[in-house]
Amino acid sequence: MIYFIYPNVDIWEYMVEGIDNTDVVCRPLNPSCRKWQVVMRKALKNTDLPPWMFFGKQMRKELKCLKKGDTVLISDYTEPCLFKALNASVAPGVRKCLWIWNPVRPSAYERTLFRYRQIESAGFNISTFDKGDAERFHQELYSQFFRMKQDATKDKEEYDFYFIGFEKNRGPIIYELREKLKHYRTCFKVVHSVEECIPYAENMKNIQKARCIIEIVQNGQKGSTLRPLEALACGKKLMTNNKFIKEYDFYLKENIFIIGEDDFFTIDTFIQTPFTPLPSAIVDKYDISSWLSNYKK
Repeated sequence: MIYFIYPNVDIWEYMVEGIDNTDVVCRPLNPSCRKWQVVMRKALKNTDLPPWMFFGKQMRKELKCLKKGDTVLISDYTEPCLFKALNASVAPGVRKCLWIWNPVRPSAYERTLFRYRQIESAGFNISTFDKGDAERFHQELYSQFFRMKQDATKDKEEYDFYFIGFEKNRGPIIYELREKLKHYRTCFKVVHSVEECIPYAENMKNIQKARCIIEIVQNGQKGSTLRPLEALACGKKLMTNNKFIKEYDFYLKENIFIIGEDDFFTIDTFIQTPFTPLPSAIVDKYDISSWLSNYKK
């Protein structure tokens, strides 16, 4: 069995709803705790804290019931004290894993390396979505994933190109691209604060209304964001500045336009031609249920 602990944000709730594996138990972290526990944890995040400060009563009971051969998998957290508490909450023989969903900035390498060593000392195997980070930190590489099984929709297309994301020092390339695409129907939602975020369900509706999804990765990032998989799952085209996209088996020149490599004079032909479907064997490979199977080894 895999006991999967994930952040309680709507994008994660959306994805775990697509899991069709009965041998997986999914639990968001914070809702299992009382509000004062969360506040204290954030205030004392660099301090060793007892397990009851991290987990609610029901989660503590479920963790205690895990047995040898089971796996506890946690994603998107890196506070060493949390992993020490998890290690103290499960029986010996329970496999413990962490998956990293964000690339590490070069300036944060030493600090992150120290934190990872602390997490590994608590018995956790760390994996990442980013090829560059996997090489730098000697971690397992497990690809980005998504809820690939989507309900068929017939929403009227309102946009030729759709972008949403935090600016994250990507402002110049985003605004330059928007100017280049000004003759098309575009929707650019550049987010500067959490308060400006939209519900993930609304984002998915916008994707269904678009012909092409835009992905702008951060400098040095080799791992894919969710954008290519959102596009693939929904049968939409992709425009990206990630030149490593060619290394993925879902890459088709007919479906994916690479900024900085492909000729912008061909953009009209690219956007007007239909999306080319890929074999289900490739699409299903990136489903969250397939991703979870990595942790059954």
